[in-house]
Amino acid sequence: MSRAIARALHRASLVAVEIPVVARPAPSFATPSSASTRSTSTRAPPGAVARYVITSFGPDRPGIVSAITRQVVNARGNVEESRMARLHGDFTISMLVSFAKDGATAENVDKFTKALAAIEGLTTSVRESSEIKKSADRASDRERSSYQKILLRGTDFPGLTNTFAEFLASKNINIESMSTDTQPASFGNEKLFIIEALVKLTSDCEVKNTKALAAALSALERNLGVDIEVLDHEPIV
Repeated sequence: MSRAIARALHRASLVAVEIPVVARPAPSFATPSSASTRSTSTRAPPGAVARYVITSFGPDRPGIVSAITRQVVNARGNVEESRMARLHGDFTISMLVSFAKDGATAENVDKFTKALAAIEGLTTSVRESSEIKKSADRASDRERSSYQKILLRGTDFPGLTNTFAEFLASKNINIESMSTDTQPASFGNEKLFIIEALVKLTSDCEVKNTKALAAALSALERNLGVDIEVLDHEPIV
């Protein structure tokens, strides 16, 4: 090989050869579609459940709530709301239980009812809920309604609760919840009677707001010789 050719080859080996770089595609992280991102929860959508009101009462003892809710679980039900109270040695419980449609068959509900009836010492009833309004109707109803809490305190006497309830009924005011209790008065040997009521004012009521309700109750307050306080309450979902 001649020196000229050798020198040419040597120079060629020193020249950087640019090799085209082919860009690799970025890893594909596919974004799930809106359909695939929906919850896979087994909870039935609104309107696809059946609801039952369960009421039980009997002599108070430990384990009543556990026994009742165990049967709810066994029947594939869900406790949505409940109220419980001990009344002078007796225990009472009311609860709203929902079942997905596959769990609300007549056979399953009948089995559930019999299981509750078998709980020792309790008298229990099961009936389908009367709530038939659609969710849209309930939303519209909430927009037109307001809620107030009424606190009544005074000397206890027969007929006080009835007089209070009849007054509200005469004004077409619905009682959402109410509790009564007695406690020793700070003076004498009399008992102080207490009513705490949550009421709902709608367009059908004679009174439309807290101020009007308080004014209407002032006459009852004077007639009964009690103290009545009216407070605004947050909307109920």
